[in-house]
Amino acid sequence: MLLYDLPVGKKRAAWDVKGRLLDMEEAFSQHMKHNEDLQQQISGNNDRIWQLESLNRQLEGQTTVATEEIDSLHRQLRYGQDCRHLQHPTNNDSLLIKGYIYT
Repeated sequence: MLLYDLPVGKKRAAWDVKGRLLDMEEAFSQHMKHNEDLQQQISGNNDRIWQLESLNRQLEGQTTVATEEIDSLHRQLRYGQDCRHLQHPTNNDSLLIKGYIYT
């Protein structure tokens, strides 16, 4: 709520100091309430930011692990393909890959 959001009533006369003071106290009270609401929103938003940053770190870690696993699988696949290209078994020959004999 901003100052221009406050309800506008009749303007008090300059001599009505007590009434003007009451108006200012009411406006101040409304502004303080609005300030408290904003502080609560900020606190809630900060909590949400913390949760999202924590989740982001967790997902980055999972991505790193998955990337390493993919790289490892690519290396294994290349190694297997290299072995097959190096050794062309005939119908009766065996192929040795990583300690296993394939016939």
